[in-house]
Amino acid sequence: MNPLATFGSEELYPELLTKVAALLYGLVRNHPFFDGNKRTAFVAHLDDSSGCFLQAFFDGNKRTAFVAAAVVLRKNGLRLVASNPDVVAFMEALAAGRLTINDVLLWLEQHAK
Repeated sequence: MNPLATFGSEELYPELLTKVAALLYGLVRNHPFFDGNKRTAFVAHLDDSSGCFLQAFFDGNKRTAFVAAAVVLRKNGLRLVASNPDVVAFMEALAAGRLTINDVLLWLEQHAK
């Protein structure tokens, strides 16, 4: 999903958290990266504000998606507050297709402070 998508002149994801939910959902579900480890390390080096280092993930898509979402939120004055086990369970459920974009938005609303 493209967080900047529009229909006509209307944004499909007009609020920050809906944009981040679309970004996170799209990156995890569409698997755009063959190997996101280097990208994740670079982004985490630029802004390590996520507070969660997700070594539990085998591929880099989930790590890259989570760090990208955390960085976007941080740049907009918010921080994700969740334990590593909670983040891993959430991201694994998202990757397995058990969550909708609305579920992602709800999780972000509960954890973005």
